[in-house]
Amino acid sequence: MKFTKKIMAALLVVALTITAVPAMGATVDATNTIPNKKSFMKLVDEFSTPIGVTEEYIMKAGKTMTYDFSKVTARADMLRFKAEKKKQVNKISKRMFGKKTSKVTLYPGEWGDSEVVMEVDSIKKTSKKNYYAKGQVYFASKVGGKKHLVGTYRLYVLRKKTAKYKYVATALKLTKWKKATTKASKVNLFSSAKKYKNIKATMTYQLITVSGVDGAKAINKALRADMDGFQKSNSANNFYRWVAEDDAKKIKDNYYFTATSKVKYNMNNILSVRITLKWYAGGAENSDEYGYNFDARTGKQIGIKSVVAGSTNTIKKKMYTAIKKKNWSKAYKKKAKKVIKKTKLKDLEFYMKNDKVIICFEPYTLGKKQREFKTFYIFSKYF
Repeated sequence: MKFTKKIMAALLVVALTITAVPAMGATVDATNTIPNKKSFMKLVDEFSTPIGVTEEYIMKAGKTMTYDFSKVTARADMLRFKAEKKKQVNKISKRMFGKKTSKVTLYPGEWGDSEVVMEVDSIKKTSKKNYYAKGQVYFASKVGGKKHLVGTYRLYVLRKKTAKYKYVATALKLTKWKKATTKASKVNLFSSAKKYKNIKATMTYQLITVSGVDGAKAINKALRADMDGFQKSNSANNFYRWVAEDDAKKIKDNYYFTATSKVKYNMNNILSVRITLKWYAGGAENSDEYGYNFDARTGKQIGIKSVVAGSTNTIKKKMYTAIKKKNWSKAYKKKAKKVIKKTKLKDLEFYMKNDKVIICFEPYTLGKKQREFKTFYIFSKYF
């Protein structure tokens, strides 16, 4: 449990059936057994930019749109961005769909510094010759490699030995990605059975509840577990003890121990929650900050490698550069680099905000005088 550890230290799939789509039923993962897998992947790549699957087009379409490639209009929608000259239309159409397409109005040209990219998560087999690829659709920048999620897709194909890629596309379903719905509720954890005359004490936890995404149940379980850890921690027990002792000494004061949760990122099927701790029981106020980061589709917690591009060494180099730019003492910077060097990326505390990944150091991590948490940021692969 993150809290306990810290305090102790101080386009979703839509069941939409159309005639062109192979019958849906029990499927098997064919990722490793599919014949001509490389050719299959080349066909999928044909549906990346430049085609009509632009971000704006998907957003205008609402939740889901479906292309049935047995229809000329659906094929024409793809080809109008794909071909640059009229004489290319039929050649590209046969390559992608196994048949010609006439009367296509072309919209060739430069599409700027961004493109649509369709990434494959898995390939499924539905019958002897029918398969589909499913995955994410991203709007990606050609410069810097940043991207953001537009939706999910399923590309249905038919195995055909005489085709250019040994497969032809029969249908494409695009679903706009689903944003998680979140609600924050302040929970009073201070026992009402304990009454004090002189000390006014509060212990609260702001609990985030998630709905509207497949991973909601797992996410809610993890966040509630953090709240339980907060309430049962040694620090919470010490807080009760300090309140009772100081109340008996007739010290008049307001003591508090609070956890404030806030959703800082809710895009690209990622939900990032920042939790800020503050406690005061006489003396100096203490504070800390950490994050929970989830894949909204599965509810599983994700590490920094899921949101920052590059190898482990590349990511750590980005951190070292970011630390150098901080207005910290030389001693803090030196210690921060040492901590990052020996810490596994999966164990780093962070949360996301816009295009930044904010890495958190607990109090006293960088030295005895570092009473409050410290943070620095690097950029994520999203924009």
